[in-house]
Amino acid sequence: MKSTSHLFHKENALPLYIQVANWIRAKVITGEWPAGHKLPPEVDLARELNISRGTLRQALSILIENQIIEQTQGKGTFVGSAILEQDWAYKLTTTSEELNWKGIPFETEVLELKQKRISDQRILKLLNLNPDQEIIHLVRLRRIDGFPVVLHETYFPAAMYPGLLEIDFTEETMTGTLENTFNIDVHRADHTISAIFAERSIASSLEIRHGEPIIYDEHVLFDIHGAALEFTKGFFRGDRFRLKTVVYRE
Repeated sequence: MKSTSHLFHKENALPLYIQVANWIRAKVITGEWPAGHKLPPEVDLARELNISRGTLRQALSILIENQIIEQTQGKGTFVGSAILEQDWAYKLTTTSEELNWKGIPFETEVLELKQKRISDQRILKLLNLNPDQEIIHLVRLRRIDGFPVVLHETYFPAAMYPGLLEIDFTEETMTGTLENTFNIDVHRADHTISAIFAERSIASSLEIRHGEPIIYDEHVLFDIHGAALEFTKGFFRGDRFRLKTVVYRE
């Protein structure tokens, strides 16, 4: 491994062990170190990174606590399997569908399910509503192995979904409910993906530090006739989520 000491700066506001932990986390997130990859022995990795073993152990302890890596006595340190890779190639899939298809156990916690009016003009415009029309606000937190991975905040035109407030979204999926309960032909989703810094409330829900970078995805879901069905904001932990897609050049 080439020396990476130039990546770590003592004058950086972040402690050195945090910089090292972030460097290792990036190796995992990008797939350069895939699940099951064995890390070099501590003495070798510390030498390659030009840091002390104490600093390296501090970095590793953070990653072990967050289940990014795992240590097995007598065998070494390995990359864990807690990264969610969502495949958006060819088909419209949801986070819950992706987890179910891959056989990854997860839990859904409903933080809010309420009918109300909002003043956010952008959301009203996306859903073709006026300020006098009510929305249903659904906020869900999904956990894998006890760790929060994504916070979803969804807005529905209330008039379209009588009885939606009675749905148990800890068990039912949002898109599945639209298709199976309301018999809607879900056709497409228009996504916009950005990297943002987590606000305090989002950071608290995702159990990360305020201001940490996260992946932000927002989308509008449409039916076969082009009518807007819902608007969702998705806040993904950057150390837990990876997006995969396939594109073709015509």
